[in-house]
Amino acid sequence: MTDREPIVRQTEVEKRAREGIQSAVKDIAGVTNRSPAALYKAIHRKEIKAVWVGRTPMIPPVETLRLLGIEVAEPVAA
Repeated sequence: MTDREPIVRQTEVEKRAREGIQSAVKDIAGVTNRSPAALYKAIHRKEIKAVWVGRTPMIPPVETLRLLGIEVAEPVAA
């Protein structure tokens, strides 16, 4: 058995986004069936909004919900 991190489920990513918590690229990649490399390229092309924390791009909550295909009716907690 390998020592891999558990797969983050869409409901967990959605819950954190609704609480106003930014998401890591690897979490978004896991739930959207896209590779992290494809997401990084989209961030660099400015197709996906990201906030850079040092050298690490973090996806804002509203953008996370958009990538998950969720319409934001109520404001996201800050």
